[in-house]
Amino acid sequence: MKYSIFALPLTLMLASECASAIEPLEGHFSLTGTVPTESFSIVGPGNWMDQTQTLTWGGAGTSFGIFRQKILMKSTVGAISAYLVEPAHISNGDNVLSLMVQVNNVTLSEVPREVVRPEVAAPGVLVNFQTWVPPSSNPQYLPGDYAGALNMMFETAPPL
Repeated sequence: MKYSIFALPLTLMLASECASAIEPLEGHFSLTGTVPTESFSIVGPGNWMDQTQTLTWGGAGTSFGIFRQKILMKSTVGAISAYLVEPAHISNGDNVLSLMVQVNNVTLSEVPREVVRPEVAAPGVLVNFQTWVPPSSNPQYLPGDYAGALNMMFETAPPL
């Protein structure tokens, strides 16, 4: 009889510990990584190309400033060319502003242009990248938040 008196409180105590156990929570996230090939690679040091960048409003308060960065380019195959996949622009929904884009001081368009010569590309070279809203005689800078995507293609081909 004495054992049954102690069994009930022990059972209740163990049951309450199980009832208050915290359930595990799962966490999921994605990781990516790239090991560039020895023959051709385009890398934005600091992974700036994978992040949203800010085109700041200029110090004079009359236009957007220039966004500048560096790109590490390498090709042991030949020259490196670049072009815009589509026209570059930013928009606030009502107003669209064209962007100028330069890689290694070469202005890009939708037509491929050589941006690094083969002899410079072979060991790899750090080049300038910049984009800006070009000045116009009648700027239409409407207030608002502007956004856009800049889609570029880089290619290399064996020398002829």
